[in-house]
Amino acid sequence: MKNPSLKNHVFILFFCILALASCAKKGCTDPDSINYDPTAKKDDGNCAYVGKLIFWWQKPFADSCMKHGYSYTDLYVNSFSQGKLAVGLQYWTPDQKPNCDEHGTITYKIDMGKEKSKQIFIQYKLGATTFSNYYPITAKCKQYKLTW
Repeated sequence: MKNPSLKNHVFILFFCILALASCAKKGCTDPDSINYDPTAKKDDGNCAYVGKLIFWWQKPFADSCMKHGYSYTDLYVNSFSQGKLAVGLQYWTPDQKPNCDEHGTITYKIDMGKEKSKQIFIQYKLGATTFSNYYPITAKCKQYKLTW
């Protein structure tokens, strides 16, 4: 290439192609995030998560509650009341656990910010007896089985 102008054009063209090729779209690349961007090629570190936890129980728990005169239980997460669960009239089998937001139970939702998991404190009361446990919650729907 003896023509300096042509040499400059080739250099500029090469630089433009290189610049465009390295410009990957930034965004949240985690499909579990509430702000997932399927078109993003490079994670920008701003993924946000919401955890969901649904409470369920089986027939032996429902039977024990009814036998002792309890048709509902008070439910607390991180010491805040989530409401009352009617435990005496319904139950689920292990192969038919409820989905998050299913009618007839309580789904607890928590804004987890940029964290993919958190530890929460669960309490439920049957009469004078309080059952409590720490439980991990993630950005996916999790199920917590009430037991006696």
